Amino acid sequence: MKRAALAAALAFASAPVAAATTTLGAAHEVEHLDTGGNWDRTVVSLGRSGGKHRSLLLEWRSIGRFEVRDDEFALGAHAPLTDGTGLAIEFSGATDPAIVPELAMRLDLDIKLSRGLVGHVIGRRASYPEDTATGFGGGLEYYFGAWRLAYEAVATSLKQGDSGTAHIAHADWYYGDENRVGLVAAFGDEATRLSPDAVIVTDVRSAALVGRHWPHPRWGVTWAASWTEQGDFHTRTGGTLGILFRF
Repeated sequence: MKRAALAAALAFASAPVAAATTTLGAAHEVEHLDTGGNWDRTVVSLGRSGGKHRSLLLEWRSIGRFEVRDDEFALGAHAPLTDGTGLAIEFSGATDPAIVPELAMRLDLDIKLSRGLVGHVIGRRASYPEDTATGFGGGLEYYFGAWRLAYEAVATSLKQGDSGTAHIAHADWYYGDENRVGLVAAFGDEATRLSPDAVIVTDVRSAALVGRHWPHPRWGVTWAASWTEQGDFHTRTGGTLGILFRF
């Protein structure tokens, strides 16, 4: 749920390729709040992918909200554990942040099942100066033809006691050379930092239409249109536009 549109819009080719490929990407997102003002986010990424589902990703993220801005750095990787399992891990952090966690970690164990199904075991942990959010969950993907359907549920709890569960559904259509159009819908509760003073669990509903298209073998574009209802606080509508270069 959290920044699903931007993450999907920035993602470099997820399918394994025979030769190693390096992808440089940049994207900018702007969201307008119905209470007034805009949120923005800029991401620059450098990814390396190879055969057998191995990949490495470095990101710099600049997030602006309510005249406050954080710079966050992230390192992510995916590698197979056995012929039918793989592990994705991401570490991110920021110095003296007002919005993002000081340190966050995400783990995703994927398990190949039969008939085009892939199972997932999910772990999340985000440490803020005010609190710590811990999440556990699971998911299931189904691949058929040029389509991918997926669902995941993650239960999150704060060290101070609040908790909730988020549900996320994906539908993706792949076409041509690693192009895709996808729909992401989410509802439930998530831990978030709406101000520099407190981390809370809020009810969130969101939907996003995302895409990636390679008009040329060496460069492509990413895009997203999103809508998010953050409990009784506000409703955001926005869009993302990015560019990818691979070599």
